[in-house]
Amino acid sequence: MQIKKVKKEFLWGAILVFLMVSSVFGIIFGGFSGGTNKVDYNGFKFVRKGDVWSAKINKNEIFFDYFPTEVQDINISSEALNKISSTKMVYFTSNPNSRYSKSIGYSQFRLSESMGKYFNIFSSFGFKENFTERIPLITCENTTQFVPVVDFREANDTKVFLEDGCIIINGNRETDFIRAKDKIIYTLFGIIK
Repeated sequence: MQIKKVKKEFLWGAILVFLMVSSVFGIIFGGFSGGTNKVDYNGFKFVRKGDVWSAKINKNEIFFDYFPTEVQDINISSEALNKISSTKMVYFTSNPNSRYSKSIGYSQFRLSESMGKYFNIFSSFGFKENFTERIPLITCENTTQFVPVVDFREANDTKVFLEDGCIIINGNRETDFIRAKDKIIYTLFGIIK
């Protein structure tokens, strides 16, 4: 009787060890995802890669922080989009003391990178207030017919619009500026119409 009990306990122990070991191998070789990381949107294939979304567009791999459905609600005026798409240079500016300065800086950098690499739009950066001698003072007054200013502002609503030739990107929290950046890039590529 005692031997049967030991064999039974050994068998259950062996099954438990097998399940634990196979679970570890499953995580190592299969990852933590429970489903697919590939999603189609408007004829484009997106792949989730860590914290970002990736899409192949014109043989280039483009990265986004948000999936298109997460930014669709942001309003971009056609005038602002036309101003961006028809220029060869933009000035980016913001308040250096904004509570959202990190996400604004990140959004400006990523937007500048995408506009330069894929749309041949050169960017220059500044602040709306004298911050240091090395960073130029840029306000909406610096907007010209050929070089618009893109002004990142804290506001109660999230939207992108044109005001006296100046492109305004409003945001109410950290993520709003990053979402607006993605919406602009998605719209320039024609992914969101």
